[in-house]
Amino acid sequence: MSRLLSLVIAIPAVIFALPFGVLIALFIILEDRGPVFFLQDRIGWRGRRFRVVKFRTMSVGAQSTGLGLNVSRGDSRITRIGHWLRRFSVDELPQLLNVLGGDMNVIGELSGIVVGDSAASGLQVFTGGGGGELTEKMKLL
Repeated sequence: MSRLLSLVIAIPAVIFALPFGVLIALFIILEDRGPVFFLQDRIGWRGRRFRVVKFRTMSVGAQSTGLGLNVSRGDSRITRIGHWLRRFSVDELPQLLNVLGGDMNVIGELSGIVVGDSAASGLQVFTGGGGGELTEKMKLL
């Protein structure tokens, strides 16, 4: 039932969002000539790994500098178009492709972020839950 609901929502959403996605991709390319998408390994249902797709909002290689994937207000690694995409959560639109591919559902738990060879939920990584210090977990990302 959940999968059917996800498809009923995602298919029209992809059709509606496609023209906007093309424009966003063009703006990202024109800004710094880097890749349009940011891919991140995640752990989904029953431990299955997949790559989540988002529009890239940070400079190329930003996850390897500064605070890694942790982003603070006014972070200089965020591109000009990235500020706009993040503000309105438009950077998440390509995840509809993950929904169509069966990796994600529109409604449900957040997928776990791959940390080394294991996974931690987004809540564990970004709140420091599940033991250990937040800064230590962020170093692993």
